[in-house]
Amino acid sequence: MARWSPFDVVADRRLVHGLHEGDEHALSDLWDAYAERLFDYVTSLVGEGRVAADITHDTFIDACRRAPRMRGAGRLGAWLYGAARRRCLQRDRTRDPAFGGDDAAPLCAALAAVDPYDREIVLLTGRHGLRPADVATVTGLGVRRVKVRGERAARRFADAVAAERSGEPSGEDGKGLAPLAAIPAPVVPAALRHRFMHTATDPELAGHRADIAARGGALSPDGMPNQPDVPSPYTRRWLFAGGGMAGALVSAVVAALIMGPGLGDPTTYWPPGQPKPRPSTGDSPGGLAGGTPRAPGGGSQQPGGHPPMSPQIDATKPPGVAPTAPSVPSPGRPGETGSPQPSERPWTSPPPPGTLVVQPAKVELFGKKTAQIRISADGGPVRWQGSASSDQVTLSPASGTLGAGDVGDLTVNLATGLLNLPGKATVTLRDERGFARQVQIVWGISLL
Repeated sequence: MARWSPFDVVADRRLVHGLHEGDEHALSDLWDAYAERLFDYVTSLVGEGRVAADITHDTFIDACRRAPRMRGAGRLGAWLYGAARRRCLQRDRTRDPAFGGDDAAPLCAALAAVDPYDREIVLLTGRHGLRPADVATVTGLGVRRVKVRGERAARRFADAVAAERSGEPSGEDGKGLAPLAAIPAPVVPAALRHRFMHTATDPELAGHRADIAARGGALSPDGMPNQPDVPSPYTRRWLFAGGGMAGALVSAVVAALIMGPGLGDPTTYWPPGQPKPRPSTGDSPGGLAGGTPRAPGGGSQQPGGHPPMSPQIDATKPPGVAPTAPSVPSPGRPGETGSPQPSERPWTSPPPPGTLVVQPAKVELFGKKTAQIRISADGGPVRWQGSASSDQVTLSPASGTLGAGDVGDLTVNLATGLLNLPGKATVTLRDERGFARQVQIVWGISLL
């Protein structure tokens, strides 16, 4: 019969201290205190005795190495049940309990009527004597949910037991967990104790012990085993933050679509027939390439270095007579009247702009926040300017000038937050002639 002694907090602390010190007597005491009840719990989850023996063995080996890491040394029982449950979830669990003899068949059938997750709460509280706080640690649920689901499962189990025995509901309002203690406990294989002691103490099996502990999964900040079917509180926080960021991103995309597809287009449109301005180059004396050069005094200058020909008003002529244009001085030797001054050199056309070459055509930011784009000027100087389709991507520098044959590198910077969702953007590089070169930027999910 399953009549185990209550959990002893003082004894658990003594066992944890002995495991931490490597005491072999602590190993045997640990097995004697928990082997039978842990084997019973694992058998109720997996159903097969041989698989239950392997899980029980690995759980005790894992406890020898990692149980001393938990903050509360008096919670050794909860640690063992939680570690065993995680290993059971890694195997194929049976939906119906399969332990006890033929006399326990009605009780096993009643347990089968309870939801599998609620069934664990019933077994841990009604059969193994764990408190709701320890059950919450084992299952990964909150204490409140454990109490609510435990009461509901207890009522369903009591009704199922009454139906198996008499065919009518019991009406005991959840007080029918006492029959669980009547189910016979499975017999622990006699060779399992020797196998555990040999694995735990043989120096040549140190690597095997480390491998067993590694398969036990990660521990929580309190040093307790994490359950794979229940997200940790930290995971829930990340999911909540990620959901908020995804909602904000969707709202921004919807707003951009509503405001219009041309939002953020850097293209400038000019009226038909009007010339487009061109950036200045160092060789242009007037400061504007392709436009009218400026004279030293600030006015515009005609080709050949001459000032503009503007009509002059002669007050001596009667109204209605067209004004005469001033005579253009002819070039002569330096120092003569009308000859160009030494500081005035003839105007020459600037060199034609070159072609902007951009490499590569696609940049991937997986696991990193920066990347390089190489640009070069082919056939002449190039003045360029860059822009990105997403505020999450910036260029450094965002504009500049390259001489003929010069090569430069641009840095693509990806702005990230607590949770960075996958996305893509387009970087557009335009030269002074309006030709555009585009580079695709893609990135994956990342956490800060």
